[in-house]
Amino acid sequence: MENDYQSEKIKQISYDLGSSAPNSVAGGSRLTLLRKKLQNREADHLKKEATKIPHITTESNKIQARRLILEKFESVN
Repeated sequence: MENDYQSEKIKQISYDLGSSAPNSVAGGSRLTLLRKKLQNREADHLKKEATKIPHITTESNKIQARRLILEKFESVN
């Protein structure tokens, strides 16, 4: 039997999945994997959009930008 969750349920699952990760980068990765699984199952656009949790994405992007700057700085020295 296939689960056909509504967008609201997917949003809650996404929030729980992303928030339970050890950091926002890991949370963002979990959400990306969930989006890919939904895409592979040909889920509609609203269900895939429900996996986007803005504060997790924003924090993840900040952390990754800092890491990139540090990597560039360390490679110069």
